[in-house]
Order: sequence, then structure tokens, then C-alpha cells
Amino acid sequence: VNDRAHAQKMTDPKSFIRPGASMGRSFKERLANGLAREAGDTVSLEKGEGVGSDFGDNQLLHQRTKFGSKNKFMSVLDAIRILKSEHKFDSSLSSTDNALIILHSLLSIDFEDKIVASLVYVIHVLNLDPAFMAVPAGLTLDPNVKFDEDGTPMSDNVILDWIVSCYTPTVRAPSERKLTFKSLARGIRTAIRLFGKRAVATNEVYLEGVEVDQVVDALRGVDSWDWDVWQLHRVTTNRPLQALGWHLLHEWGLFHDLKLDATVVRNWLAFVESLYQDTPYHSSTHAADVLQAVHHLLRCCGGAERLPSSVHVFAVLVSAIIHDAGHDGMNNLYHQNASTARAIAFNDQSVQENFHLAAVFTRMSRDSTVDILAALEPVQAREVRRLVILATLGTDMKRHFSDLQELKNQLAAATVAAAAAASAP
Repeated sequence: VNDRAHAQKMTDPKSFIRPGASMGRSFKERLANGLAREAGDTVSLEKGEGVGSDFGDNQLLHQRTKFGSKNKFMSVLDAIRILKSEHKFDSSLSSTDNALIILHSLLSIDFEDKIVASLVYVIHVLNLDPAFMAVPAGLTLDPNVKFDEDGTPMSDNVILDWIVSCYTPTVRAPSERKLTFKSLARGIRTAIRLFGKRAVATNEVYLEGVEVDQVVDALRGVDSWDWDVWQLHRVTTNRPLQALGWHLLHEWGLFHDLKLDATVVRNWLAFVESLYQDTPYHSSTHAADVLQAVHHLLRCCGGAERLPSSVHVFAVLVSAIIHDAGHDGMNNLYHQNASTARAIAFNDQSVQENFHLAAVFTRMSRDSTVDILAALEPVQAREVRRLVILATLGTDMKRHFSDLQELKNQLAAATVAAAAAASAP
């Protein structure tokens, strides 16, 4: 690290990523010889000789990668030797800088567009700020995230701060929870559900008037952030929320874990989807899109690992399904200023969000055919209702910045606690 910092002070910082950039020769030789002495070998920059015998003890350098149609193999060590012989590897630069220079040099060759596209994207990733590398690629494409000229994400916008704070790996304090056989068994079942590539079963499609194979095909890849909700919208004739909700409740094993009544669940999904109006944004297709995003965060981003039980997973999915039920396309400020019936009913407090909750829970309390909480134990039903209310009210954008600040405070506290635990004797 000190060598790299010293090198950056003596050269233009951008020389580390520009093709063909180099440092002063005398400094380069001193740095290379210093590295060589640390390695116990001599590195020749002029003749491009070996990378050093001690480096050969690194097992990662001996890992072989298959390439070409004839199943040839090459180790990283062999690759470095070849690159050095062609004067395309500089021992005085970091591995990332060497990779960038090599990739830039390849752009001068007339490859097919798909190969050029691959090179351009890899160069872009290597140039990203390290804090951004853990963020799902789809989120880095958000048009509201701004970048400097050199490709570094700008830090003066809320969206970027939220993305980085949510996805940058953090050091966690050791858990104080006692591992029991029951919790271990539950963890194994969860892992099987999370990582098993289970195909969509045809009996998980119950909608009438649809082609089952088309629905099954539309549900494939539902774990991916780039999954297309509009395909499901088309093949279900504008009933994507019922199809996706039914599928994900099966996918998470909630019918089995919570003893849900299949007929009641079907009735409930149809009822909730019927509440959604055909507004440009707050439609049932939007709800299905949000539901899929929540599923992705639970499954692929470690969300489910932080939830203590299937009841909590169920509550999160239910929240996503109902979170905009009955939305009329107007925001809360409009309802407050117009003194609408909704605003009066909920005293100008989170008007739309309270309406969504009341519309769903009122019907459930009066009609047992759509009461999905009836199958749960009373304590479980109360917990699901509490969490659904909490999550749905949390979608009021008025609370966005205060919630974001609370999240940052929790992350900061966790970081401090982890550092204290690590430094404790």
C-alpha cells in the first residue's frame, strides 16, 4: 500500500489506467527491484523474464483456466510470463492497473462487436470506485446516479448514498444467538429453498383462461433483478399479481410452513388484485414488480438470512402484494389539500398508505373466504399484521429521508460495535 501511494505521488494518478502510461524509468526500476527483493528474486523489466520463483508458491497463480474450442488450459503464472515477454506486464503497477492497460491495448484490434462490448464493460467495472463494486449492476444503471468524468460515482446524491450503504459489505459483530438443533434444521431447509434451482411446477398455475406453459415460461428467472414483469402481465391477461403471488408463496414453502389454505389464498390474491386500479403506475403490474424485487432482495441479497422465521418472510411478501391496493393515482398532498374522503378518514396522516391497509384488512375481518391470517396461530397473525402495517406505512415518501438517516445510524453503530469487538482483548 505504501509503495502504491508513493508511486501515485510521483506520477499523474490517471497514468494507472491510461494505456501505454509509464512512470520515470529510474523510479520504475527502483520500485521493481524493491518488490523483487521482498519476493526473494530478481525481476527484469527489460528482458521480460520470469515473475519470480517465490511467486510460484501461490496456488492461485497455478489455477488453470480452460479456453478455446479445443479445451486448452493456461495458468495465471503462464499468462504473466507470456505478457512479460511481450512487454505488456509491468511489475511496478498493481494487478488492476495491469489488467486495465492490457484490456485497453486489445481495443486496437478489430474484434467482433460482442467481444469489444465485453472488453468495454470489463474496463468500466475495473474503473469503478471499490465501494460500488458490491452493488448489483442493475442499480448502477439508475439514471439518477451521477458519475464524474473519470467514472467515479459522485457522492452528493441521496440515491448513491443509499445504494452504497445497503450493498457495501460491512464487518458484522459476532452473533450472540445460541445455535440449537431446531434453528440449524430451519437454516438447512431455508438454504435448500434459497439455492435450489427448482423449476416452476405446472400445478402452481391456477388461473383460468391462460396457457399454463406460457405462464411457467414467464416465471422462469424470477430470481433475477432483470426479470421481465411485462411478459407475465401479457400471458396472464393482466393478472400478474395473482400468478406471481401464488408462485412465490409456494417457492418460499409458506403453504407448508404456515399451513395456508390454498382456496383462501387464491380468493385473497384475486380480491387484492381487484383493488388495484388501472393507473399508469400504481397498478397490479407495479405491485407484481415490487413483489419480485422484494423476493430478489430476500433471496439473492441476504435479506431472508436476517429474518428469524417463515412468519416474517410471509409478512414481507404480503406487504409487497398489498402496498398500493386501491391507489387512485393521486399523492397524499393532493388528498390533504382537496380534503378528500380519504384524507378526512385518516386525518391527513399517510393517507394513501392507511387506505391500502384499511381496504385489505377490513374485508379480511368481514369475509373468512379471503382471510389468509385465519390459518395462523393468533400470535403469528398479530405479528404478521403488525409487520405489514409497519412496512406499508413505511412506503410513504414523506418518511424516506428520516428512515434513510435511521438506517445510516444503525449501520454506523454496527460498524463501531464490530470494530470494538475486534479490538477487544
